[in-house]
Amino acid sequence: MENKYDVVIVGAGISGLECATILADSELSVLVIDKIKESDLGNKVCANGIFKEDLHYINKEFTNSDFQSVLLKFGKKEAIFPLNEKLITTIDRPKLLQSILKKVRQSTNVEVIFEESILKIKDGEVETRSGQTIGYKYLVGADGSNSLVRRFLKLPEESDKYAAAIQYLIPEMKGGFKVIFDPKLIPTGYIWYFPWKNQMSIGCGVDRKSKKVKDLKEKFTNWLKSQNINLDKAVFQGHTIRYGYAGYKFGNIFLAGDAAGLASGLTGKGIFAAFLSGQQIGLEILGENKDNLIEKWLIKKQKQEKFLKYLKNPITARLAIDSGFALLKLNNDKINQKIIRNI
Repeated sequence: MENKYDVVIVGAGISGLECATILADSELSVLVIDKIKESDLGNKVCANGIFKEDLHYINKEFTNSDFQSVLLKFGKKEAIFPLNEKLITTIDRPKLLQSILKKVRQSTNVEVIFEESILKIKDGEVETRSGQTIGYKYLVGADGSNSLVRRFLKLPEESDKYAAAIQYLIPEMKGGFKVIFDPKLIPTGYIWYFPWKNQMSIGCGVDRKSKKVKDLKEKFTNWLKSQNINLDKAVFQGHTIRYGYAGYKFGNIFLAGDAAGLASGLTGKGIFAAFLSGQQIGLEILGENKDNLIEKWLIKKQKQEKFLKYLKNPITARLAIDSGFALLKLNNDKINQKIIRNI
């Protein structure tokens, strides 16, 4: 590593590498630094599902299974949505990120370092675990939900909104994409059945401030057993999703993806926001700020999260979900298209 770069990007995930892609072959010197091993790139706890709009950033060669529809369940009620077009697909995240990394490394102005971490941030410089001090003109925090860069910025506490997500990866389990709403078991969230490669991800999420989060794993595990799902060979995983947004640009310091709290608090969707925020920040550093991609996403994100206040109470949650099922039963193309645009 050099002792000074124009841009230091902390984190080699989707948002960090997307930002580096935009800055590649420019006149700026760029360092991407991540504490993980390069062989672990893309091995994030995630169901790896993407929506239609994500395909704007992701080549078809990195997708796996396409789902024409999702089965929604709430008590004895069921609905299939949508009936006439592809809604969601899965991706091979490690393969995708290795491909982006390869392209980034072909540029002469970008250096990518793994197995090195930032211990301390100061105005204009960072200190690494190996004892090196590195200067920067721009700093990009693409370092996930527990972002060191975000902590350095000391953002308002009210912006610290998290969801706790857990899942079991069950090998060789068959079935389609399914979402179950159960406000008593999972307030402000839902249960998903998500086929991926040769396994099924069955998981759920809940707001971290909910009283249910302490016993979420125990109750969810008991619920799975009540559904006669064998967990003997299952792998348990848990992670947090930050959705509290308080800005992405702070002078010469930027926050991207999960570090900025750009994931959806309603759906947990974060891959799309990671791509567009990395792209937006890269363009701004280059001085090419035309349409603000982050601001466009925030309009949709805020619309989604308005529903959270209804889901926090079992009574209003039931009313909201009942209303949603009634709309789906109409099977109206205009209504269906509006729902798709807003998720």
